[in-house]
Amino acid sequence: MPAIKAVSTTPKKQAKLPAGPPLDYCFMDVGSLKNLSELKPVNGFIKGQAFSSQLNKPSTANAPVIKPTANAETSAKPMQQLQTAAAVTPLQFELNSQAIKLANNPLTNLAGLQEAAAAVLDEPAELRWLDLSQCQLTNIQDELTRFPKLQMLYLHANQITKLSDVKKLGKLSGLQKLTLHGNPIAELPHYKLQVLSCMPTLRELDFVAVSKLDRDTVSVWVKAQHGGRKA
Repeated sequence: MPAIKAVSTTPKKQAKLPAGPPLDYCFMDVGSLKNLSELKPVNGFIKGQAFSSQLNKPSTANAPVIKPTANAETSAKPMQQLQTAAAVTPLQFELNSQAIKLANNPLTNLAGLQEAAAAVLDEPAELRWLDLSQCQLTNIQDELTRFPKLQMLYLHANQITKLSDVKKLGKLSGLQKLTLHGNPIAELPHYKLQVLSCMPTLRELDFVAVSKLDRDTVSVWVKAQHGGRKA
């Protein structure tokens, strides 16, 4: 008689996710970043805080009625994903977040950004996405270059007027997505060419993918600019 293998009843240790959801401070009338840690984000949790119980225990009081369809298995997937996401707790994350959303706030400068990030993120150097769209910024400040792993930066619908400011972002070697549309600089001649020439790693500008043709055009334009200066 073959030996019966014992079945372990010890639950498997669940692998942690890299990071929690973005810290969402949009539409919160944030005029200064110096006291950001004192505010409770609309979504996400700052370091040292736990998730809201509403996220740990999703309410079904107003849940929509899902009617069976011909492809019930496919239809069930979005609901399963929603329930899984809603049941997540901070203990399942390596970091509380890698993203901060500050859109639609009366911010005129980024003084204190580094300190604010340190106050709300487990690892501020791991910041990957920063949303500063639809604020009142007039320039691109050096504070943004202090986050070397930044991949997405939203600056659209501000009041940035100098294209030369964009060169500062060239220090962010990992930046892949950038938005600047809705700023005065977007109306200047050669706006797209100048931005792309400063950031060779950029894959998307103003929510539009950067193509090989775009890169070829930038290369020709840069050579023409250098040739004109020599002449």
